[in-house]
Amino acid sequence: MEQQYQQLVESIGFPFLILFVVIALYLLYLGLRAQKRGSETGLDTMIGQTGVVTEGRKFRNRYSVEIRGERWWCVSDYELRPGMEVRVTGVSGMIFEVEPV
Repeated sequence: MEQQYQQLVESIGFPFLILFVVIALYLLYLGLRAQKRGSETGLDTMIGQTGVVTEGRKFRNRYSVEIRGERWWCVSDYELRPGMEVRVTGVSGMIFEVEPV
């Protein structure tokens, strides 16, 4: 009985080793592919995004704008009104520079 059990373990061991190596190589492939992909977060990725002005001029002549579901302070050379759609043209610190669409 013990000999049969040992033969079973030996016969199953090699296929599991191969399976483990294949899974490890696949995970390595996924990791390397993720490293090559560009950043999907950060303030620089916000340039070109559009949003909606939620409030007129407030603190330090900044507007409040909603972009991607988040509220941000922004400045503009144009007069903006609540409800206007704007596009981000630049980032200065944590303040966006926008212009009407």
